[in-house]
Amino acid sequence: MSDIHVTNEIVGKDKLAMATELAAHVRLSVCVEDVSQLSALGVAATAAGVTISGDCAGTQLQTQYWAAPP
Repeated sequence: MSDIHVTNEIVGKDKLAMATELAAHVRLSVCVEDVSQLSALGVAATAAGVTISGDCAGTQLQTQYWAAPP
């Protein structure tokens, strides 16, 4: 399996850590309901050096990507 899409929010440090670990092995995308959750995903992904895409329903921020540093 190379792509995983999580349709429920990932909230809290432990779950963010699990998401970044998973993103190190697969292409991970996550749905969120609040822009602050996108920010938390971005911080966690950047710190871990992984890529996660996040889709925030109902906002103009349809998708944000955080890429691993070059």
